[in-house]
Amino acid sequence: MKPPLRLPALYQNLLETTQAGQMAEALSEEQKTTMTHVVSNLQDDYSGTRYASFATMIQAQQQVLENDLDSARASLEWVLDNKPEAEVEQVARTRLARVILGQGDENAQVALDVLAAGKADEAFTATVEGVRGDAYVALGQLDKARAAYQKALEAARDHGESLPVLQFKLDDLAANVKEG
Repeated sequence: MKPPLRLPALYQNLLETTQAGQMAEALSEEQKTTMTHVVSNLQDDYSGTRYASFATMIQAQQQVLENDLDSARASLEWVLDNKPEAEVEQVARTRLARVILGQGDENAQVALDVLAAGKADEAFTATVEGVRGDAYVALGQLDKARAAYQKALEAARDHGESLPVLQFKLDDLAANVKEG
């Protein structure tokens, strides 16, 4: 393992690179190369650290923005394979489930399995149940979707959050029932 002082500097380099790209809305080829290099170094030399997990999730976010869902999926699976702390795992798990759903409705059961494999902390209930609801919609299981969205809304309200998108999804399900 490399000296620990190098670790924050590598991560800071990644943050500076991606923040510069966010201001321009897209990373340049040079910024992408830098990001890939830094993430690779962090994964190779510091795989068990939060820095490596966070850097890899930043990379996955960029891959999603570029519509490279296969790479984003591999990045998020790397995070989970390296056994991150519980909070990091939950974020990576829900992001992975979203990416899997983004790869097509036929992957909805896989997304549900990814969510089920994690230990859902109460703080993540709204997010997890929202994604679970989306997976159930993709599977055509509208009653289960409705229950998941309702649970997500209740959890959000319990934590003082407002998630109007979930209400829209519930309303859409109700409209489908009336039309059907």
